[in-house]
Amino acid sequence: MFQAINNRKSTNKDEYKYERVCLLIVDFRQKKPKLYSSIKELRKDGLVPENSKETLEILNIKDFAKDILKIYTERFGSGVIG
Repeated sequence: MFQAINNRKSTNKDEYKYERVCLLIVDFRQKKPKLYSSIKELRKDGLVPENSKETLEILNIKDFAKDILKIYTERFGSGVIG
């Protein structure tokens, strides 16, 4: 569901809707929490089945902040965020 709205192009309507979302998967059982950003990593650690066809490509955190700032700058102009 969120993948469908992740790449919303129109900003003329429904300003309250999500611009971009990410799915943060963290294993807090370890001394240093492990952040997962791919299904491959989850498979390797046995957290999802080997035959899982799911993907985190669009939902991972890698470019989340950069994407949000880009959208904000395109909408409101540069220099708005100090």
